[in-house]
Amino acid sequence: MFGSAIVGKCLPIFGHRNVLLFGIFALSTSNIIFGMLHFIDNYICFTVFCFGVKIFDAFGKSMIMITSFSLIMN
Repeated sequence: MFGSAIVGKCLPIFGHRNVLLFGIFALSTSNIIFGMLHFIDNYICFTVFCFGVKIFDAFGKSMIMITSFSLIMN
């Protein structure tokens, strides 16, 4: 929700294509990292990294969503 507002403000500055590509990169990278988190043995470290990766994942999803809505409307 908050990421969408930030992406909406940054979209005219960086351009549709760049934001969409970075969103795809962020989403795919966060999914790969989230899949490898089971190698962390410490419970607290695992929980902190899970939240961090999911926040990064949410920003990637909001970049893709907002950019695709903007491109469809144009």
